[in-house]
Amino acid sequence: MLLDIAGRHRLELLVETGTYFGDTSAELASWFRLVYTIEAAKQLFDAAGLRFSNILNVKRYCGDSGDVLHAILPLLDGPALFWLDAHVQDYAVSGEANPILREIRAITSDAR
Repeated sequence: MLLDIAGRHRLELLVETGTYFGDTSAELASWFRLVYTIEAAKQLFDAAGLRFSNILNVKRYCGDSGDVLHAILPLLDGPALFWLDAHVQDYAVSGEANPILREIRAITSDAR
């Protein structure tokens, strides 16, 4: 589905919230010029570090996606596909159960 959307709209940038084990970012890294992925749980962020050590077009961020998106948006040099998949896992010690509304507010407040 993500590749279909990206292909139809010629998108080269992907922003994912909720890295988890990194399956989505790892799979899509060969299809997108740059992949930005955000993980709130430090344990998961650290574990994914090894997986992405040799995948140079994946940029990882640790923190609350509603906040970190504000740092990523100015880096986007073209239209991007946003995969908003963040939600609290057993690994997270705090945070909203589903931060999607904050993510959407962050994206739309920085709309160009």
